[in-house]
Amino acid sequence: MKKNFLKRLLSISLASILVAGLMTGCGDDATKTSSSAQESKESTVVKESSEAASSSVDAIPEPEVGVTYPLDTDVTLKIATWEDAAVTANYASRQETPFIEELEKRTGVNVELVELSNDAFKLLLAGGDIGDYDIIWNNLNFLPASPELCVEDGLIVPLDEYLDECMPDYKALLESNFLYGKGAKTTEGEVYRAAMFKESQYMMVTSGMIIRWDWLKDLNMEIPETPDELYDVLVAFRDKKGAETPMSLTYSQLWSALATGGIANGFGLPTTDFYVENGEVHYGLAEVELKDALAYLNKLYEEKLLDAEFATVDSATSKANLMNGSSGVWYGAVAGGIGTIQKQMNETDPKFELTGMTGLVANKGDATIKPSYSSLTSTFGACILPSCKNPEIAAKFLNYGYTEEGINFWNYGMEGVSYNMVDGYPTYTDLIMNNPDGWTIQQAMAGYSLGYSGLISIQQDEYMEQYLTLAGQKKALENWCKVSDDIYFMPSLVYSGDVSAEYSRILSEIETYYDQMLVAYVNGTKSLDNFESEYLGTLNNLNVDRLIEIVQEAYDAYVAE
Repeated sequence: MKKNFLKRLLSISLASILVAGLMTGCGDDATKTSSSAQESKESTVVKESSEAASSSVDAIPEPEVGVTYPLDTDVTLKIATWEDAAVTANYASRQETPFIEELEKRTGVNVELVELSNDAFKLLLAGGDIGDYDIIWNNLNFLPASPELCVEDGLIVPLDEYLDECMPDYKALLESNFLYGKGAKTTEGEVYRAAMFKESQYMMVTSGMIIRWDWLKDLNMEIPETPDELYDVLVAFRDKKGAETPMSLTYSQLWSALATGGIANGFGLPTTDFYVENGEVHYGLAEVELKDALAYLNKLYEEKLLDAEFATVDSATSKANLMNGSSGVWYGAVAGGIGTIQKQMNETDPKFELTGMTGLVANKGDATIKPSYSSLTSTFGACILPSCKNPEIAAKFLNYGYTEEGINFWNYGMEGVSYNMVDGYPTYTDLIMNNPDGWTIQQAMAGYSLGYSGLISIQQDEYMEQYLTLAGQKKALENWCKVSDDIYFMPSLVYSGDVSAEYSRILSEIETYYDQMLVAYVNGTKSLDNFESEYLGTLNNLNVDRLIEIVQEAYDAYVAE
């Protein structure tokens, strides 16, 4: 089945992400004709994407030439990949898992995996001595330079010449989705990797503000939506639940709460990062609305509602504060945060329950301006190396993950073993969900599929729907995904050459200054009275306008395709 996920992917990822990222404030305005050349260009992108989103599954391009699996070959591909703790908890290596054994049968290709630590992987690539490896498969943030330079320097092989005959399913997918196509290519338009994609918005939000749901129920309070409501909840946690530090966040968690909109949205600031409004790039750290968000945090600090040690407290301590009742609001992930903590706590306190807060809004009932989105294209992927003696076979091997069968296999494993189709829904078996050997869900998945991480395929919603077993986890994703029509979406942009160096230098100087001032403004050692002249004035002296100009140029190039 070329199932509903493609239709759903197009309708969600293109309509609500790409369109929203380019349109003006409300949905009706998206159809208005723009007078400027740039806005006209963007409207064309939006229009074409919207038409694709509303088309049926049958309209998605099918490969003109298919690849038949298993391949008739005796080739062995040597692949450098990562060490996975979920695998090594129960297997000597991923090479020994039923997943790899079955992948070899289905593709007809023998696989020799060499699992490297992160440091070893970085050294392998940085040294340029890739030996006799055929493929690298890992988090491609470990590439020693930009994809453009890696292709130019001959470290990785562009896939374009193999798309038609060896990777037709992958090619059809890239052509069917603007964001997928951009995410897999260099700024020069070359396809440089077989990427891990996410099916929809549901898979793009994995972390946010976390709150003691059981405390809220005990106090007959709702999940706070506005800054005032959060203030009232924190006071209640302090006065009625005995929380010594009602909101315990590390510095990096506080940064994330501002950057993702968890706090900043309540003051009309989409994010402290870059965002787009009506085609124009903005930088949250340089917006005057930041002052109100900082003043609010200072108020929480002064009234002992925010951890007094936020600037120095480590993640283990802030997590312990949540678990021992010292705090009731935290920042973390849906799986490793809510799932791990609650399951551990329920062994001694069955009533302990966590869930996720919506991003704060100025007025109760408003939708969050911008949630904690990651990209539809993961940083994981696979690249063919110039040392590969059989690049056509390697390309066909990678293509398998984007076939109908391959998508199901990478996400769920073997039908009848690790999953069954129940009324058209791929349902994990008890081997995964209630493993007889006591393995965690992720550990059980690791032996038979890769739905949880690192796919050379599309990570599907149904994986996450089953992986999140707690009501609080499901509610968290629901809350974190609540978003207005205009989410100010900023796609992942790539900067190369001298511009990349200039971008990095200015950004580093600004963020270093912000680091200092964020702490000072929140703990009150610096007054916000001179925010405009002192803080914003310093950003101007650090060339923030040039930084925004660089991002604007990259964004314009992004939407120009």
